Formats: sequence, C-alpha cells, structure tokens
Amino acid sequence: VGRDMYAIHGTANNFSLGFNAMYQLKDNWSLVGGVHAQKLDSKITDSPLIDSDKSVIGYLGVSYRF
Repeated sequence: VGRDMYAIHGTANNFSLGFNAMYQLKDNWSLVGGVHAQKLDSKITDSPLIDSDKSVIGYLGVSYRF
C-alpha cells in the first residue's frame, strides 16, 4: 500500500512489565484487571509504521466461575 519494506537485522529486545489482579466479589463472581507496559527496542521503533517506543495497555472486567 505504498510503503517500503522494513527489515530488522539481528535481534531486538523489548522490555515489559505487567500487573494482574483478581478480587472476589461473591462466591462465583470476581473483578479482574491489569496493566501492562512495554518499551520497544530502537530497531523496531526505527520502522516508519511505529510512532512511539512505549505502550501501556489496561483492562478491567468481571469473571463468573461455573
């Protein structure tokens, strides 16, 4: 789609850190959540498709156990 090919030569190392938690609300119901942060290697961020060397993702949800 009009983009040049980008290739990484050698290896790339990404660093990540995450945290997940679960809190029991009732016998079968739980609240779940987490945060995950990642730092990308400069070999990856040199790609024209990548605009940041960091990403942070979070989630929150409920779980029902049968």
